[in-house]
Amino acid sequence: MAPSTSQETFGCDLCWNCHADPGKGLVCAHCAKLQPLDDRRDYFELLGYPRRLDLDPGDVERRYHELSRRFHPDFYQTASPRERELSVAISAALNASYQTLRDPMKRAEYLLRLEGVDMEERKKRVPPGLSDALFQAQEMLWRLRADPGDAEVLGQVREAHARFRERHAQASARLRQHAAAWGERPEQPQERERILDALADTVSEMAYLQTILRDLEQALEGGKS
Repeated sequence: MAPSTSQETFGCDLCWNCHADPGKGLVCAHCAKLQPLDDRRDYFELLGYPRRLDLDPGDVERRYHELSRRFHPDFYQTASPRERELSVAISAALNASYQTLRDPMKRAEYLLRLEGVDMEERKKRVPPGLSDALFQAQEMLWRLRADPGDAEVLGQVREAHARFRERHAQASARLRQHAAAWGERPEQPQERERILDALADTVSEMAYLQTILRDLEQALEGGKS
């Protein structure tokens, strides 16, 4: 289920204006009035995609801008209060969809949540083989904060930063591989589960790597001053 983006009652069967079947679009197929968002419509569907991970960033941006212009609240300033409210809700949902689907990691994490993977629980577990490196990096950062002028520690932090950047690049490559595998739409439940499990591990690892890279970069910036 997609995150709610409005206080509207979602999933209405009939158009609020003409009381006919509105169809599946964001406007009624009969009277062309804006319709409440259905909470069964996820971010992929909102931008017109199946649940795929191998999306072209340029196409995601193009679709977002086209829909954003179409449903922008500025075009509904003289409409009824209900349509003005709906245009705000739709615009917010489109923006949330774009911000999520434009980024490969956020896109993958969102799909995992849609597929029922508990990412919050997964993120509590440090990925295998990373805990020692994270501990050593945190120790370097503590020493550098204690003495920002320690050239030896500063050099160690630079080396650690390079290693973590390489590991992040490797994880990004795995993420693309998993995206391609998911794009083949595996029919066997065990294969789907295997891909989702590998995808969740990679996303979790990238989250840890992004955090430590940010901390290292901030420390390096402070060391330059």
